[in-house]
Amino acid sequence: MSMSFHAALIRSTGPLHLYRVLHDGGDRTAHLVLDTAGGEVFPADADGVRRGTLVLSLADGNRSGEPAEGDGPLGDFLPSAAHIARAWINDGTPPEKVIRYFG
Repeated sequence: MSMSFHAALIRSTGPLHLYRVLHDGGDRTAHLVLDTAGGEVFPADADGVRRGTLVLSLADGNRSGEPAEGDGPLGDFLPSAAHIARAWINDGTPPEKVIRYFG
C-alpha cells in the first residue's frame, strides 16, 4: 500500500477526467479516469484508455473487476480512486489535485 499519493488532473474531455497519480513521491506512476457520467473511477494508460476491468463505483464505493496484467498493487488503486471520488462527490466538480499521506 502507498504511504502517499498525489493525483493531478491532466485532461478533461466531457465527463471523462484523466489523472496522473504519483505514489510514494513518484516511485510508482499510474493513471486513473474519473467518469462522472458512468459513475466510476477506473485505471487507464497515459492516454486515458481503460486498462483491465477494475472499477470503483461512485454510487456505493464498491470495487469490482480485475486489474490489467502488469498494473500496480490493488492497494495503490483503491485509496487513490476513493479520494478522487470523494473529492468529486463533496465539491460536485472534478478536483484539480488530491494529495494524501498515510501513516
